[in-house]
Amino acid sequence: MSRILSKKRPLSRYLKDYKHIQTNCYQCGKLLDRMVLIFRGKIINKNAIMRMDQPIDDAIWLRLQPELAAQCRFCSEISCKSHANYFDIMAFKQYLLAHRNKPQHHPRIRSKPASLG
Repeated sequence: MSRILSKKRPLSRYLKDYKHIQTNCYQCGKLLDRMVLIFRGKIINKNAIMRMDQPIDDAIWLRLQPELAAQCRFCSEISCKSHANYFDIMAFKQYLLAHRNKPQHHPRIRSKPASLG
């Protein structure tokens, strides 16, 4: 009967504390200025965090922590929004160069700007 009860806090409080102690991106290691919190591969925004008011204890929090990751905004875009379609610029360039009957494109494609290296 002398069972020690651990103090329960809202999940949102644990998540806010977790966000404030993160200093580097989990993915690339970049110093975090603005960050995104990822849980089980999905972005958790601040409105969702505010709604997470169910009380949990330290034991549950310790089991949830490995599923959390703090990422920079760039890494979160790549890892969580993988359904986005990106334009394959190199394939397009090769297509234009293969079709030489379009001479107006050649000078612009072949002269690579200095900023592209």
